[in-house]
Amino acid sequence: MGWLIAVIILWIMVIPAAADQPSEATTKCVVPHAIADTRPGPAGVPTRVSIGIYVVDVGRINDVEQYFSTDVFMRVRWRDPRLASVANCKFALTDVWNPEVFFINQTDVSKNLEDVVFVGPEGAVLYRQRFVGGVSSYLDLRHFPLDRQVLQLRFLAGGYTPEEVVFVPDEGIDGREEKFSTAEWSIGPLTKHIGAFYFAPQDRSFSSIDYEMIATRHAGFYVWKVIFPLMLFVCMSWAVFWLDPSQLGTQVGLSATVMVICVIFILNLGTVLPKVPYLTRVDRYVIGSLVLVFLALMEAVTSGILASQGKEALAKTLDRWSRLVFPGSFFLVFIFAFFV
Repeated sequence: MGWLIAVIILWIMVIPAAADQPSEATTKCVVPHAIADTRPGPAGVPTRVSIGIYVVDVGRINDVEQYFSTDVFMRVRWRDPRLASVANCKFALTDVWNPEVFFINQTDVSKNLEDVVFVGPEGAVLYRQRFVGGVSSYLDLRHFPLDRQVLQLRFLAGGYTPEEVVFVPDEGIDGREEKFSTAEWSIGPLTKHIGAFYFAPQDRSFSSIDYEMIATRHAGFYVWKVIFPLMLFVCMSWAVFWLDPSQLGTQVGLSATVMVICVIFILNLGTVLPKVPYLTRVDRYVIGSLVLVFLALMEAVTSGILASQGKEALAKTLDRWSRLVFPGSFFLVFIFAFFV
């Protein structure tokens, strides 16, 4: 009986003590001291950081607010020999040294993955993240709607100069989906440029890598919704050149009606045209068309006044010349707007 009591006492004393000791896995996955504070490698030698992105989607490109929505998967890898002893462990990103990759031109992007790193053999560190949301990008709309835009995704090594961190493209992941959800644009292949981003407030340059895609707008919507209807309105205004100059009321009424229709049409274009302080190609076309409609109204008034003064021959001559001059002028407006 005594031996049974001794076993029970031993069990009570030994088992809790063993439970208080960290397991082998727990002991292994502990970050060595001060790893998060210093850059790996010898002083004066930049840390090579492999970075690559895969563009899952590009959604709406907003002309007015100068941004586009995107879905991007990013992979960042570097080597930290100080972590070789904790291979196959996972840590919070801030627990180890990291290049602090910053998505600089994002506006309302959210992260869909945890901010954690995975440590592999020999201190190979892997960080993965997925960004979904809006990205600011300067759009030059002077050639709208025949424009091509550069969609840029810019990443910085926050706080590290090119002498401290060097970006290396990760060719194994760089790429994009074959089709995107945006219907108004055709988007070209993904290209990349490694360089430095100068930050004026600190008078420093930070390591950067820029990913770019060329987006070409499909102009069909604007051809059928803007350019062609306005062309019909302009041609309608020329009907006064075939009316008898003595019918001043009919001429002025027709021209004024077309003028009002054009003004209402142009006001409604505000919902589909970009609101920029400079003239785009379609702005040139719209303004030129409106001026020609107004001049047709002035011609109708002039020929009607001439006819009322007994100068009907001169009025008819003015109408005949207008039948040639106005279509020719509209052709020049069209060429200047879209091809010059």
